[in-house]
Amino acid sequence: MTTLNKLIDQIKTELSDEFSQRLRKILMNQDKEWLVEQIISLTLSRDKQLVCGIHPPTTQKLALALEDKERKHRARLERISKIQLDEDKLAQIIKRYKRLDREQLEAQGYLNNPPQKGTALITNTERSSKGNELLLEAKDVFYALLFGDKDTNVRFDRVERELLTLIVPEHKFHVIDFMVAVTQIGGEGTWKDPNNVSHDDREKNIILQTEYGEVESELISEGLLATVKIINNLEINEQVLYFRMIDVEQSSLVA
Repeated sequence: MTTLNKLIDQIKTELSDEFSQRLRKILMNQDKEWLVEQIISLTLSRDKQLVCGIHPPTTQKLALALEDKERKHRARLERISKIQLDEDKLAQIIKRYKRLDREQLEAQGYLNNPPQKGTALITNTERSSKGNELLLEAKDVFYALLFGDKDTNVRFDRVERELLTLIVPEHKFHVIDFMVAVTQIGGEGTWKDPNNVSHDDREKNIILQTEYGEVESELISEGLLATVKIINNLEINEQVLYFRMIDVEQSSLVA
């Protein structure tokens, strides 16, 4: 008599070609830098797990993770299209974001007893529903400012290229892993907190660099700074983030 396991194996065999084709299609649409990092990470993780007697993640799990990433990416593009971002809309967003520093985010109920700044990440449960909505919007706007075009209803007359550099602690990097076409460099921090809350000295960091198109008014750079402040205050939760835009002459430590 055929067992359940045999039936499952038979289905897996029948679907293997379809699975491979779907996985290949998804991988072909991913950023090259991201794929390289994933392969290195999986290889190192597998070797470490084999030494400990732990089985590495299956190819199916990797495919599901990639599918989930692609689904979230499509949803982000759809949300960005609905914003219909241009310079007038961006100026309104910047004005609104500038009024929302960490103190105001807590006072107005965007945050619910978050951890002390400079310590752990802020989680969903430590933000209210409107706090989670604001964070999602800020990430969408951040992405749109860097990569948006007419296909996503982003209307900017980009007249020059700028280079954005952002340094994030390695263990918090996943917060902004939605960025594409980004150069990632490992580095160690050197900053020491005078209040002894969150030294950055010898901390493992990820240095992110990406090019973007700037408008004549340099409003996009101002918008990037405003959105990063919101993302930091609602999730990353660092006392200091290094954030620099070359040629704009606007370099800041985000607090």
